[in-house]
Amino acid sequence: TRFVLTDGDGGTSAPATRTINVIALGDAPAMTTTAGATSYTENQAATIVDSGLTVTDTDSATLVGATAQITGNYSSAQDVLSLPSPPAGIIASFDSGTGVLTLSGSASPASYQTALRAVRYQNTSDVPSTLARTVTFVVDDGTLLSAAVTKGITVAAANDAPTIAALEAAALAYAEGDPATPITATGTVTDVDSANFSTGTLTIDYSAGGQAEDRLEIRNQGTGAGQIGVSAATITYAGTTIGTFTG
Repeated sequence: TRFVLTDGDGGTSAPATRTINVIALGDAPAMTTTAGATSYTENQAATIVDSGLTVTDTDSATLVGATAQITGNYSSAQDVLSLPSPPAGIIASFDSGTGVLTLSGSASPASYQTALRAVRYQNTSDVPSTLARTVTFVVDDGTLLSAAVTKGITVAAANDAPTIAALEAAALAYAEGDPATPITATGTVTDVDSANFSTGTLTIDYSAGGQAEDRLEIRNQGTGAGQIGVSAATITYAGTTIGTFTG
């Protein structure tokens, strides 16, 4: 920078100079996410969190890492973030204890953008928490971290069908003249997301080989604890009505 002074009477000073050195400071990488939340329904395949996410860095040709973390309502027993096929130069690993998907490796901002756009969310539970999740993204250029950006995920439960299982593999042997015989002593009924069957039904019929003389019945054990009772068309358990039957 040069300074020159005149006095108004024709006199002019000799120039004075001062050097200014401009030191460039690093600019942090920047990210954006799209508006709105991503929807996920129970039993759905792993779903992309944000296909419109952007990554830029004005002064770095390469980035060295990134994280995607479920920071809101994370459930370690249910929630998973994944990156099935990272771009060249990037590796990904998920820590189920913290909910962090870590990306590492030297690659361009465009490659990291491609990778983060492919990050997927999945809930592995048959009884998922339906609290909204928040996924937070950060990228690293080796000197500075970007400001964190977030994307919401809504989780909806779906009804799971009940299951009848554990029936004996061997056929039931019944000889002519035998008394009424239980069809199964080991069968179980489960439903992971229903505490009762207040409007449900149980149907038992012959799927093959039924004859006119065949009979199916519900054994009346009584009304005590743990007992099934039958009175007319009413069925009770431990003396409490649980349903009716026809047939």
